Order: sequence, then C-alpha cells, then structure tokens
Amino acid sequence: MRHLLIIILFPFICHSHDAKSAKSILFIGNSFSFYWNMPTLFEKIAESEGLIFDVYSATESGASLKNHWFSEKKSQAIELIKSKKWDYVILQDHSLATIEKLEEFKIYTTNFCEMVSGLGAEPILLMTWAYKSDINMINIISKQYKSIGSDLKVKVCPIGEIFHQSRLKRADINLFSDEKHPSPDGSYLIALSLYKFISGNSISNIPGRIISSDKNGQRTYHSFVKEDKVEFFKKIINKK
Repeated sequence: MRHLLIIILFPFICHSHDAKSAKSILFIGNSFSFYWNMPTLFEKIAESEGLIFDVYSATESGASLKNHWFSEKKSQAIELIKSKKWDYVILQDHSLATIEKLEEFKIYTTNFCEMVSGLGAEPILLMTWAYKSDINMINIISKQYKSIGSDLKVKVCPIGEIFHQSRLKRADINLFSDEKHPSPDGSYLIALSLYKFISGNSISNIPGRIISSDKNGQRTYHSFVKEDKVEFFKKIINKK
C-alpha cells in the first residue's frame, strides 16, 4: 500500500509495520474510517513523530458493528481480533446506529468491548459525526457514545464533536466529500485527532503535508492540508 501514489477509496484489510517496537492497532468500522486511507494517514502522522504503529483495518463499506460481529459484508473483524495480541482496537459503528438502531448499537458495542478487553487490548470508540445536511444529529450521537463509554468504562475519541466545532467555527473548511463521508481535510482531522487521543503527545509540529518514502526513494503523499487549516484543527483538537 505504501508504494501507491494515488489514494484509493475502497474497503480493505491491511497491515504495515512488523517492527518489534510497534504498537499494534486494529480499526474496525466502515467507509467513515477508510475514506482517504485514514488509518494509513494516522500511521504516517505517528511515524513522522517517531512512533511506530502496526496498523490493520477491517473496514467494510456500510458495515455496522453488528455486521462485523456476524462476519457479514465479508468482514474479517472477529478473525483479526483473535489473530494476534493488540494494543488498541478502534471501534466505529454505522453513522445512524445511535439514531435508528440504538439497542443494536449498545449490544454490539458491548460485545466488542468485552471481547477486546478480555483478550488484553484496549477498545476505543470512535464517535461518528453529523451529516452535512443535518448538523443537529451530533446531539444524539454524542450523548449515546458518551453514555455507553461511561457504562463500559471505555474511552471515546470525540471525533464527532471535533467535526461539529470545526463546522461551527470555520464553515469555509469543507470536511465532506459528499453528504456524509469525510473530505481529505476531514480525514486529516480524524487522523490527527486520533493521534493526539491515543498518544497523548503534542501535535504542535505536525505539518499538513504528510509524505513518506520507501527504501527506493519512492515518495507517497498522504495529505495536503493548508497550514491555516492545520493550525485551526490543532486548536479544536487541543480543546478536547
């Protein structure tokens, strides 16, 4: 994947580093996570700061946590969870789960968190965001993610709230590729937020252009975000 020059929009299962010092992290979700290869962008942001993450993804288009639990939509999430010792497992449910299928959201979030914790990894919930045409969705989404996080004593990365604050304060920044999926700027905001949330490190020196090179000098460009947007994103993230 690191040899590609073009960012591809499709669900995939990937891994990147085999370094013994790497922290292992598994993303389970759907297109909200895989757009613009966000897990790889997260990995490369961390790498630029000297941290190595062994990144895997089970992100199937349109999948809910229920779909992943029953290995539907070609999901291999359960198999991957059981395949190795993880440090973190990021869980992202369907964008309408808290609104239209709340009981399923609670059941399968609980199931995954208990499984992941039981295997010695730390589950982290990735709060989804409101659609472009309905900003008030965030009220229910935020409430339900925080509620179940509190009940299960599991951390919630408040991506949805960060998106919300960005939209309120800088409406000129387009976080969307369509009605609901993130734009390249939106995916950068997600990856940067996750890096800060998981590592606890400063994000002050992270640039908007994330570039990596392979052993042959082949360069891959993972993000192109203007510096004024980057500085704004950092201020929003640091307030959370």
